[in-house]
Amino acid sequence: MLTVFFDVAHQSFLPRLVAKADLIEGNAKLKFSTSAAALVGPGLGGLLVQWLAAPVAVLVDAVSYLWSAAWLRTVRVREVVAPEHREATLRAQIREGLRLVLRHPVLRAIALNNMVSALFSSAYLAISTLFLVRVIGLSAGAVGLLGSLGLVGALLGSVLARRLSRKVGAARLLVTVAVVEGLAYLLAPLTGPGWQLAWYVVAGLFTSTCVIIVIVVQVSFQQTLCPDHLLGRMNATMNFLYWGAAPIGSLLAGVLATGIGLRPMLWVAGGGMLLAAVPLLASPLRRMVDLPAGEDEPVGR
Repeated sequence: MLTVFFDVAHQSFLPRLVAKADLIEGNAKLKFSTSAAALVGPGLGGLLVQWLAAPVAVLVDAVSYLWSAAWLRTVRVREVVAPEHREATLRAQIREGLRLVLRHPVLRAIALNNMVSALFSSAYLAISTLFLVRVIGLSAGAVGLLGSLGLVGALLGSVLARRLSRKVGAARLLVTVAVVEGLAYLLAPLTGPGWQLAWYVVAGLFTSTCVIIVIVVQVSFQQTLCPDHLLGRMNATMNFLYWGAAPIGSLLAGVLATGIGLRPMLWVAGGGMLLAAVPLLASPLRRMVDLPAGEDEPVGR
């Protein structure tokens, strides 16, 4: 629950620290640190359990949040909240966030892309380990190794996001990578024993790379297009729509995989991820090249 509040706050806070022209670079660096931590964290956790015993390792993890809070206290930015927004009721604020997202053509496309992606990526994650163990016959260690390769792709995506957005334009990059991500998911069902494991490795590297690029560019668009005083409401709406679809996807995968099998369900998930690119292709993003200069600039420019 607290992570939800933190995610909404930090996505809304970054535009108050850096200029809009630097948002992609800022978001990319934040994603790089997150991906690096995700890559190092499991191994470090295992060492702590081995050296200090499990309860002490959990205590170290809890204290690390205090360490994070101490660093955040060093950020010196004065924020002023307008009285009219401070006094608005919770229901009015929720309604204002929904209205902003659903009426803006680019934000609406990003929201729909997020919902469909959450639905089918959660479906994929819910059955991918079962597929590797029951269908392919991999050991727990082999499954863990394949998972770590995906985190390497996340690091790569955070490095490439800024460079590619400068080279081809953020809008073009977002639409193109969303399509490539869907196609990459369709490689996973081709996985088999022996050399055919390469399909899963390639799928994992491409999907993890693409998803980080998509997140970095999407969040940068959201932060650029939304008025500053509505950033919290907009990000809360986006997160609600994304995380609201995720458990439905997991449940859907379990039900369908029971009936049609694990490999066919992977095909369904891959097709759904490709479908997630449609709202972006049908939006003004298809005619745009880069991020707009500011919130007052026409979306189609």
